[in-house]
Amino acid sequence: MGNGNHAGRKGKYGSVIVPRFDYIKHELAIGNTEKSIAESLGVSSRAWERYKVNHPEFADLITNARIPVIQELENAMYKAACGYEQVVKRPVKVRNTIYDPQTGKKVQEVEEVVYSEETLYFKPDVAAGMFLLCNWQRDRYSRDPSLTKIREEELKLKKDNQW
Repeated sequence: MGNGNHAGRKGKYGSVIVPRFDYIKHELAIGNTEKSIAESLGVSSRAWERYKVNHPEFADLITNARIPVIQELENAMYKAACGYEQVVKRPVKVRNTIYDPQTGKKVQEVEEVVYSEETLYFKPDVAAGMFLLCNWQRDRYSRDPSLTKIREEELKLKKDNQW
């Protein structure tokens, strides 16, 4: 039966995960979940989590892969919170009628699509502003000030070992 070696099955980290670092990074950056990526690679969720614990470079890859996306989302939310203007191009159908210069009668009608630039104004999104303030300035803004006060008192009791 056994020879005393209880190493178990060889993991897929070196053969499946490491060679696919670029793929994993890309998939995380476009919003796919770790679970769906693990499944696409044929790796169990349990093994995926174990690889993150045992291989710091893998954990760092996962953490850092989403940083640009998070920054982009934060910027978009900030822009929405403040309101903004944006120039958009809209298609406009234009009809040109050609007349015979001698008879004055209509000879031809031509339709074409041209693009017109228009500046749109997007009003500030109060919910986005409140979300950012509550997360960026927790000490000054809160959705529930009474709960914040209770949590502060709870923290003080814990620090004083009276909890």
